Amino acid sequence: MVNSAHSGFPSKVTSIEQALHLLGMDAIKNIAISTAVFQVFGEAKDHGVFKLKLFWRHSLLCATLAELIAKKTSCSSPDEAFLSGLLHDIGKLVLCVNFPDEYSDILQSSNNKSELLLAGEMSLGATHCEVGAWMISRWHLQSFMADAVLYHHEPVHRILDALPLVKIVFVANALSTDTVEEDDAKLRTAQEVFGFARSDAKGLILEAEQEVHQIAQSLDIEIEPPELLYVSVSDTNHEKEQNLVRGVRDISLLQATLQNLLEAYGQEAILNVIQQGLQVLFDVNRALFLLLDPEKEALVGKGGLEPSQDTLIKELVISLQAKKSLIVQSLQQGIPLDSFGHQKKADLSIIDTQVIRLIGKSGILCLPMIAHKQNVGMIILGLEQAQVSHLSNQMNLLTMFANRSALAVHADSVRQTQSKLVQSERWQRHRPWPGK
Repeated sequence: MVNSAHSGFPSKVTSIEQALHLLGMDAIKNIAISTAVFQVFGEAKDHGVFKLKLFWRHSLLCATLAELIAKKTSCSSPDEAFLSGLLHDIGKLVLCVNFPDEYSDILQSSNNKSELLLAGEMSLGATHCEVGAWMISRWHLQSFMADAVLYHHEPVHRILDALPLVKIVFVANALSTDTVEEDDAKLRTAQEVFGFARSDAKGLILEAEQEVHQIAQSLDIEIEPPELLYVSVSDTNHEKEQNLVRGVRDISLLQATLQNLLEAYGQEAILNVIQQGLQVLFDVNRALFLLLDPEKEALVGKGGLEPSQDTLIKELVISLQAKKSLIVQSLQQGIPLDSFGHQKKADLSIIDTQVIRLIGKSGILCLPMIAHKQNVGMIILGLEQAQVSHLSNQMNLLTMFANRSALAVHADSVRQTQSKLVQSERWQRHRPWPGK
């Protein structure tokens, strides 16, 4: 490391003692931790859409940019900035190693959108920012490194008054994105946080990319060449292939869920299958089921959420006369509607707001259940804002799923009604005559 162009010493260093003296203990600590991290996670392999070489390239690029920014802004510890940048996404690796299948699905469904990725990660219990910060905090370093990792996906306006290391890693992460579409956005971020001119920011990126391969070689890791990254982004054939793979996967999963619906007997069993299908197909873990009661002319709560909420769900009755209710409007119009389309919460009826509070999410997506052109009920999905755009791309599949679910509920209702009629007829035939 001390003899690399990265360090900039004029003559070659040949002794360990001299290297230790020139680099300093902070740099040695960073080298030790960096090497340990690569060794610990070195056994991890590419899994699904998680590309280890791309991950390490992004991490090294962010680290190098963080160090360059630290020097440019006269930060007291460029080495600390380097290590913070290197570890800023380490939480992704932790999640991938521990939840390989689930995390691959989250990465694929997020489509490189950070807000969708963070929302998906929350289904595992924590974001990669939180996981990484937690891991680093357990090392008990006298540093704000954990904070830099924790806040690297915050909105830019929240970063402006943060401490220097947090700002440095935030901007380094923004500048190390590889998609051409984000070029303007990342340059604006560097200007807004540090006042860097566009030419200065571009110069930092170019300098960092030249150093990344040399650093990777010194740490004995493999990274993906940057030109392959740009090819993968612009390769429309690859995108079409991925869309086809996702489509086949979704249809296959849907067919498996439909088979389970056919085999389920009883309303409770059917609703359980529907809930499992929503989790597997759409990564939605908060759903409420309302079924139509013709006699009451109302939607009645029947299941979903946690068992501890069963009592509240059974009290949930929404009259079809509640015309201002988003849920009733969705049922009567026969189209999906979501609460995020309302500019103000005041636009929602009180019953809609109560349902959102009961589900425990920022908003809801209402899916009508229609069978044989008859309203059967509603599936209410609890969502965060970031999930809405993702699910909107799957609306056809969602609608198909809701209607097939409606068929299963309707068929079971008809079956139960016929069973009661048969039992009643048998009782009528075999009941004793008066006086005997």
